[in-house]
Amino acid sequence: MTWIKPSKVWMAYRCGWTVLKDKNQSRVLALDLSRSYFESLLEQATITHPGSSSNGKNKKKKKCRDCDVVVQWDPERIMDVNAHGKQSFTTPVPSMRSIQIGLRNSAVDLLLDEKFVLRITDVTQDFRNALKALKAGDMEAAESCLFPDCNLGKECVMDVPCEIRKILCMDDDDDDDVFVSNT
Repeated sequence: MTWIKPSKVWMAYRCGWTVLKDKNQSRVLALDLSRSYFESLLEQATITHPGSSSNGKNKKKKKCRDCDVVVQWDPERIMDVNAHGKQSFTTPVPSMRSIQIGLRNSAVDLLLDEKFVLRITDVTQDFRNALKALKAGDMEAAESCLFPDCNLGKECVMDVPCEIRKILCMDDDDDDDVFVSNT
């Protein structure tokens, strides 16, 4: 399965800023995606979080395993100069959720479609420079490195159409929004 992680800080946590974790996660590519194609992809999604019963949980996992587009919601993360070890200089924010979009089979083929993926940028060095700044205790420099083309230095909430909000179960909790990088 291939994952799209729209949140840069969540991606930094997951890959350990490209140097702190698995060597197979040593590169980070930023994808500029067509909004309409991205929304079409989300319309095909199956949510990973299970229903309330354990029987529902097993059925849901099997269903997700059979789907080409899987979405899971995880606590968003923010950069934190004091979060070491497994936290990878990030701290979870339980009141915010970050979308993770898993692709398999025919959905992965969309990544080869130039109408869907408009631009690919290797941002590995931005992540490594941000880590260096975090290790030095310089949050402002870390934000500038991770978000070099952004005056805000952070991610923003993406407006999601009502029909997609329903598919993604976004209205089940008031705090579920899709956060995307401004860059």
